[in-house]
Amino acid sequence: MSVDPAGAPTARLLISPDGSVLARVAGDHIDLINATTLVADSEVGIDPGASECDVALLAAPVRLVVVARHDGTTRVHTVDPHGPTAVGELTVRAVMYLAAGSGDHLWLTGPTGSAVVNVARKDLAMWPLPLRTPIHCAGAFSGGRFVASTAGLIEEWDPISRAPVRRFRLNKPAPLRFVGGGTRQVWMVPATEGPRVEVIPLVNHGQPARVELPEPAARVVADGASETLLIIGASGAAWTLDLSGRSPLTPLDLVLDDGCWLPSGKGVVVAVRGGGLEVVPLAGRADVVDAPPVATSRAVRLDAAVPVPVVDAVTASGNVADRLTAWRERVRAAAPRAEASGATWVAPIAPPSWRDHVAAWTRSVMSGTGGEPPTLADCPLAEVGRRFALPDDLAVALTLLYGAHLCGHDGVAAVELAGVVRSRWDEALGRGTLAALGVARWRRGRVRLRRALADALDELPPRLGTVVDSEATPPTSALAIVADDDVDLLELGTWLAPQLGPLLVPNDRGRARPARYLVEARARGAWPFIIAADPADPIPPAAIVLVPDDDTARLLGVPIIARWSRP
Repeated sequence: MSVDPAGAPTARLLISPDGSVLARVAGDHIDLINATTLVADSEVGIDPGASECDVALLAAPVRLVVVARHDGTTRVHTVDPHGPTAVGELTVRAVMYLAAGSGDHLWLTGPTGSAVVNVARKDLAMWPLPLRTPIHCAGAFSGGRFVASTAGLIEEWDPISRAPVRRFRLNKPAPLRFVGGGTRQVWMVPATEGPRVEVIPLVNHGQPARVELPEPAARVVADGASETLLIIGASGAAWTLDLSGRSPLTPLDLVLDDGCWLPSGKGVVVAVRGGGLEVVPLAGRADVVDAPPVATSRAVRLDAAVPVPVVDAVTASGNVADRLTAWRERVRAAAPRAEASGATWVAPIAPPSWRDHVAAWTRSVMSGTGGEPPTLADCPLAEVGRRFALPDDLAVALTLLYGAHLCGHDGVAAVELAGVVRSRWDEALGRGTLAALGVARWRRGRVRLRRALADALDELPPRLGTVVDSEATPPTSALAIVADDDVDLLELGTWLAPQLGPLLVPNDRGRARPARYLVEARARGAWPFIIAADPADPIPPAAIVLVPDDDTARLLGVPIIARWSRP
């Protein structure tokens, strides 16, 4: 929820998850209100130096969060509203906006990407999210998770693992203005194509797929179970919408600035346009309050730059001056300070890379939440998979093994590998194509990516030879070179590469470990050198075979393309 500190005071309303505190944002201050009596207890001033602020009320214990934007900097302030007392502060060296709040976490987004902040901690912590594309909007989901709208997709994100749990593909990619969801459905309000609410059922119980709205929605608030929506139109007209379809779109006979749901779901608290709060019970949902609503009252501000308490003249007793002094000292600490005193988080300069997506998905697999593997079309990982001619399911296995390498794990359990290769236990236990190609190694029940492939994907130099680069396209079959035993292979490779393509010239370690050398050459997309010692030895399908004479090449069945003699 955004507010301009210098703008005209238009009421915005929030309620804590436990229903104990209301926050009414108006102009340059936030009223903290008792949710039972609707009486303002105290007030928090919004930083006058901020160009714009977002406000949220969430977490357990409850935290009032103010996201204040300055020139190129964003400050996240957390306040205990029962004091009020400042409990945390975080400075972000980037412009970030509050996209949504769920559970103990905020979702912040900006030009540099998205991140989540755990606001329940005293030392605020912030982590970037490995998103493929920028989001249109985000909303709360059940279990403290989020749903976010990207290009043609709605993704459910877990802020703990910082990875997508599942994805919902839209029939027609379109930007969304609001999105949210619960255990039984995901709902969304498109930003274009007419005012309406669309529903994706997760548990199909006959809910409508689309509900047309009388006018565009300016604000949409879901109840705690995301079963009913409060929709406020641009004109201030309001409706409640039962997503189950048991009752039609129901108008409220009020003109509103904002509203929020009581935790019981039996009614809403609304900010009526023109001033004042009211509790509106929903038809057929019984009474919602024990005490009648009382109109709010504001005391005179003692200091325009510092938050001050609001004392209700009806309930005040004793020495009012002493009470005001005590309250002032308690809430002064809640004021955003001119200079940041908390931790500083620097936003990443570049967007997440393909390695970020691989690592995030691997963490979700190893944590048991699963999710769709990342789509990788043009990166070293996809290229290595093509060099080994891996089918789609084994390419996913390669992604998991490299992700475990990036996450610092000593491989993955066989059962985790089986889960991503469609329960092909021959592959998971080392009896399939992955083992035959030398892609992985098995030890003590864990599967680990071969070092040669990990080095190639990490873009490190090879260990068993030297790559001689070339722009030529290599042939697809083995070829023979007639050369003496004492030939200088590096010199020979430099001569051949411009004609035959990139070559991996073996060093002493490569000659001593021919099987590993062949795997490394294939991972690098380079031709290996094979010194023919016995015609009975198998020849790789694509290799440079060094033979001493024509008879040996004839026995091997490999055509001779060149003869080498030292100049």
